[in-house]
Formats: sequence, C-alpha cells, structure tokens
Amino acid sequence: MQVEPKGRMYLFLFCTGLLVLAGMLPGCQSHHGAPDKAKTKQPDTVKVFQLRPDVLALTADFRPFWNYWYDSIDLTRDFLPLNTKGETLSKLEFLKQLHTGRYMPVITRIERPDRKDFNQDIYTYQLLRVPSSCAPAIKSTIVQLTGMAIHDYKMEGKPLPDFNLTAIDGKRYTNESCKGRIVVIDTWFVHCSACVFEMPELNKWVYQNKDRKDVLFLSFCLDNKSTIEKFLQKQGFAFNIVADARDYIEQKLEIQQFPTKILVDKSGKIVRIGSYASIRREMEKLAGIRTVAAIQRW
Repeated sequence: MQVEPKGRMYLFLFCTGLLVLAGMLPGCQSHHGAPDKAKTKQPDTVKVFQLRPDVLALTADFRPFWNYWYDSIDLTRDFLPLNTKGETLSKLEFLKQLHTGRYMPVITRIERPDRKDFNQDIYTYQLLRVPSSCAPAIKSTIVQLTGMAIHDYKMEGKPLPDFNLTAIDGKRYTNESCKGRIVVIDTWFVHCSACVFEMPELNKWVYQNKDRKDVLFLSFCLDNKSTIEKFLQKQGFAFNIVADARDYIEQKLEIQQFPTKILVDKSGKIVRIGSYASIRREMEKLAGIRTVAAIQRW
C-alpha cells in the first residue's frame, strides 16, 4: 500500500511511519501464529495445521500487530470465516463484525493439499476479541483496512465500470474491446515504492502467459504519459499502461490503496479486487492454468 503523489495519506504511509518509529519495517518475519504442529494427513492428500495465535501479544503494540497482519492476513482471499465461538459466518458478516474494531482476525487452521500447482490452501480466519488494553492505532487500522475490504468484496460480480482509455502506445481500451478476455488490471503510480517493488514478479507473470490470447494485462496509472515514459527508462513494466487514469481509479473504482489489482472475467464482470497473490490465485483458477511458480507472501 502506498501514498499517491500529491500527498494524500493512505494507510500504508501511516503504518510504515509507526513502524519506523518502532525501528522495524512491515513485512519482517514474525513468529506469532506459527503452526504448533502438523496433524496427520487427511486422507493421504491434505496436511492440516492448527494455530493458536496469542492476541494479547499481537496487540501489545503496533509492531507485532502489523507484522502479523502483513505476513498472515489477506481479507481478499477465500477463507472459512468463524466468529468468536467458532461458528461459521458469511464472509460479509465476518467483515462487518471486524469493521466494528472490537475484533482481531487470526488464522486458526490451514488445510494444505499435497500438490505442486497454484497455491489453493484453505484458510480458516476466526474473530478474537481485542483486549481493552489494545492501542487505538491498532483498532483504527483494523477498521480502515476492513472498510476497504468490504467495498472490494461488494464489487465482486458487478460489471467493471465503463471506461474508454488510451494506453501510452496509442491503443484504446474499452469495456467492449476487452470482452472475451480475462483482464488483469493493476493500479499504481510512479512514486509508489510497493508498486515498483513487485514489477519484476509481475513481468514474469506476463511472460508466463505470453501465449494466452485470452488474457490481457492492463495497468491504470495516476501519472501522465511523460512521467511514465521517463520512469520506464529505468524500470521495465510488461503491462499495457494507461496514463492519466486518476479519475477512473479514484471516482469509478474508488480505490484508496496502491498497488491494487482487479480481475475481470470474459463477460466483463469483476471476479476479485485485491493483492497480487489473491488475484493470481483467482486468475489461474479462472484460466485453468497450472503452474509451480511461487507467489510472494503465500
């Protein structure tokens, strides 16, 4: 997640600032929530890991909380949602309860199929009550992140908002011209360090699908054409790039954090909005791709 060029404060900058003060950046390895032991295979094809995260330790201050969330929680992925009693909820109800700021989402179970294609582990997320001693910054961060997750979840199954945009190479893209293809959309801006960091992995992804005529990788950028072209002299990016897409990104897609990916099916409907890892999992299912390529974070 990143802050956009004119200084609008997004959550990543807020979280990173707190961690800089604490002497640690997000993404560092955390031992909280590590599997305590592997269970017996069920039945010969699935490994089950039961986890017992310590919510008191995770919410003692912002650093352990953010390390755990960054490394372990992805609200855009498919997961089995449970309430505090271990009862099954719908994903939307899970997110709504989490949005109150009274709970912390934790992984309590992972079912891992014994196979080497794309990662389709089944995760169980459970709501655990946040202790009264929890720092206000942790609660506000959970509320903000969950609010964005609810918005993105409600967009699933809806048509991609109408667009008529021209890429920097002169090609024009519209909803109609993209129908019949699976579309992977990346939203970013030049000074987004998180966006730039994952570009080499995204380039590999595009190359792996270079023979798929039914898959289109399209990026919508906040910056103008000249800024992008100057950036591309130092960093290659294999997506088809649309410049000056701020209005579409902010007004129609209502995206507030970067980078964010969007997966659109061949009929033009949104399948998933989320991280690279989440979108890649869904795209590979949608396109019937089987690969041993590693996905960061998962």
